Amino acid sequence: MDASNAKLTESKELLSLSIEVGDVDKAETKRSKMAFNRLIGICCMILSQLFLFCSVFLLKIISTDGIQGFQLMTFRGVAMLVGTTAVVRGADLSMKIPAELRVPLVLRGLFGFLAYIGYVYGSFLLKMAEAQSIILLSPFISALLAYFFLKEKLGRIQIASIVASFVGVIIVLKPTYLFGLSDGGDETNQTSTHPSYYVFPVMSAVFSALAFYQIRRMGKQIHYVIPVYSFAIFITVFAPILQLCVYGSWKSLTWSQWFVVAVASTLSWLSQVLLSKGIQLEKLAITTAILFLQVPLAMLADSLYFAQSVSASSICGSLVIFSGLVLLTVSKVQAQIASK
Repeated sequence: MDASNAKLTESKELLSLSIEVGDVDKAETKRSKMAFNRLIGICCMILSQLFLFCSVFLLKIISTDGIQGFQLMTFRGVAMLVGTTAVVRGADLSMKIPAELRVPLVLRGLFGFLAYIGYVYGSFLLKMAEAQSIILLSPFISALLAYFFLKEKLGRIQIASIVASFVGVIIVLKPTYLFGLSDGGDETNQTSTHPSYYVFPVMSAVFSALAFYQIRRMGKQIHYVIPVYSFAIFITVFAPILQLCVYGSWKSLTWSQWFVVAVASTLSWLSQVLLSKGIQLEKLAITTAILFLQVPLAMLADSLYFAQSVSASSICGSLVIFSGLVLLTVSKVQAQIASK
């Protein structure tokens, strides 16, 4: 009888031990999967910014023909709407949105649209360097929103990487409100900038951060292409109205221009899809920091295609941006390796 009880006790202990080992294995597997997903999130954001750069580059070329921003924005919205609809139907995704996600989904589209308006007018009314340096405050605003409302914290290396990248942005852009007039500049020849103009890039930075926050807030409760739907609907509905109100007419396009617009709009849609996926998988502050990549890419395009000179400070600033983003990515790769 004692031997039987001993065997029974030993069996229970072995069973308990196997359950504990199984729980540990499950926890390790979950941790490894989370680290891998976060790395995928960063890769999605990098691809998103590359696609966005190609789209903006093509649209910048075609905009020299006098095609207005809201007209191009309308084409972009239609492309996003068509592409997202094709994905939803092809993958048989449910469009039944839970009640608690409907407001964030609408806000994502509204804030994204308002951010784009701020971007367009900020870039038009201010010097590009000044506008971009303010617009690219959105990653910091996103980080604050994520910290206070989503309880997302960052490590020291990640914080240092983001700050270093933004410092690189400032070195490249050299906004006059920080650096004064450009070399050889004459104050009498500088166009006056009305203080109210700065409302637009600030508007773009704030509403971009709020749009990103809504995507992160919904998380994986909704498929990552669905937030693109909301953004596309707002653009498709309101951009044509603004085009007619601001410019009063539409410019006719040649076949070659239509081709460029179609390619650029498709790239823009892919950028939005990857951005939505990346923000779902990784912390908001980290994914939005990848936006800084636009600055050295734009500088490269200006020097190679538009034949603009590149200063030594711009090269140094770009290297600082790349260093910060590489450090950010390497830290995530190391986390993935350590989790295996």
